[in-house]
Amino acid sequence: MTERDFAIDVVRRLRNAGHEALWAGGCVRDELLGLVPKDYDVATDARPEVVRRLFRRTVAVGASFGVVEVLGPRADSGWLKVQVATFDVPLQRFLQRRPTSGCGRVLVGS
Repeated sequence: MTERDFAIDVVRRLRNAGHEALWAGGCVRDELLGLVPKDYDVATDARPEVVRRLFRRTVAVGASFGVVEVLGPRADSGWLKVQVATFDVPLQRFLQRRPTSGCGRVLVGS
């Protein structure tokens, strides 16, 4: 199993449990550019305590601000791992917002 395969499994398990879940951060950029990501991050609406219940092996690397590291099977380079962060706002509200700068200009891609 690759780190990418494990990241897909993490998203799938969160979604199967009824939560929103998607890749986030640099792995998305790298995938879009055709590069191999160095690591994978997942954003979800599942609270850290829910993430810890859904996955057998976790480390609360930042549970106070919503980040749990999910550990997967051992690979040649060590344990596979994915950091799972809880959305700070509901996904639908985030997708509907129109961020602006202090000057009132709409910020594209923020």
